[in-house]
Amino acid sequence: MRREALSNNGLAKNAQWCPGVDQPTALTPDVIRAAVREGHTIVTRGPFLEPVGATVPAAFDLDPDADAVYVVVAAGDTPMSPIWSKTPWAVSGAIRVDVGGDGWTPPKPPLVVE
Repeated sequence: MRREALSNNGLAKNAQWCPGVDQPTALTPDVIRAAVREGHTIVTRGPFLEPVGATVPAAFDLDPDADAVYVVVAAGDTPMSPIWSKTPWAVSGAIRVDVGGDGWTPPKPPLVVE
């Protein structure tokens, strides 16, 4: 289920997808907060991100010295014409890397918004 950004009216606008939520009434602020906290969201302007297996060769190597968090950004350079003049992009949820196998530790303290 997606929660659309209000800043853009029209097709192919920015959206936040919460995989596994299939009823609009189930998409509450608490559900969205939990999905973001657990890394289960995709922010997109068109494309969907599919899980990639570990056997897919990467264009880069990651070798962190400590626990880390990454996101995958996919972007196109061709506009989504004739639907929209913007180019597609998507951002994965957080990918947490536990270097020592002893449980993931955030690299920074939690952000507190009051």
